[in-house]
Amino acid sequence: MTYVVAEYRTMNKIVITVFLLNYTIHAYSQIPFGIKGGVNRNDIVIENAPFLPIGLYQPNVGFHVGLFGEVRVFKLRFHPELLFVQRGANSHIYLQGSLNPASESRINLNYIELPVMFSLYKIRSLALETGPTLSYKISAKEISDNGKKDVTGRFNKPFDFGINFGLKVQIYSRVSIVGRYYHGLLSVLQFPSISPNTFPSSSLTNIQVGLHYLLKN
Repeated sequence: MTYVVAEYRTMNKIVITVFLLNYTIHAYSQIPFGIKGGVNRNDIVIENAPFLPIGLYQPNVGFHVGLFGEVRVFKLRFHPELLFVQRGANSHIYLQGSLNPASESRINLNYIELPVMFSLYKIRSLALETGPTLSYKISAKEISDNGKKDVTGRFNKPFDFGINFGLKVQIYSRVSIVGRYYHGLLSVLQFPSISPNTFPSSSLTNIQVGLHYLLKN
C-alpha cells in the first residue's frame, strides 16, 4: 500500500511538472524569452524553536536554471519565469562546549519555481527588480557520509511562497547579470508538538547570482 501511495505521488509530481513546462513554453513562444542560470547561497532560518540544537542549519551552495519571458512597457518590464531551484542548507549539530560539529549533512530541497518579477530601469542598463514566487517541491533529500535518504516527512509542505528583491545589470544587448534575494513566507519544516504557547517557524532564504541570455527579441 505504501508503495502504491508513493508511486501515485510521484506521478502527480510528473504530471504537474509536464503541465507547467507545456504552459510556459507555449506562453514564451508569444513573447521575447531567454534562458538563465546561476548559483545560490541557501539557508533555512529557524525562529522561536529553542528546543532545537544550536547551529542546526547553516548556509550551503546550490544552483538554479530555467526560462524567462520579457514584456516591455516603457521603463517597466514584466518577467514571468520557470526555474528549477536547489534550495536547502547544511545540517550541523554541535555538542555542548565543542567547536567542531558532531555530525554534518547536506539538505537538498529541489523546487519547480514560478517567479513573477517586475523590473524598473532607472537608467539604460540598470534595473531594480521585485516580485512574488510560488514554488512546488519535487524532492527533499539529506546527504551525509552514511548515504542519501528522503526527508519529505521532515519537510512535508509541498508548496512555498515568498518574495524576491534584486538588481539587474545589462552588460550586452542580450546578456544581463542578475543578483536576487529570496525570502520564503511559509514555514516548510515539520516541528514536534512541544507547547501550545510555542510557535516555531522555518523559512527558506537564498541569494542568487546568475546570467540572463535573451534568445528572442
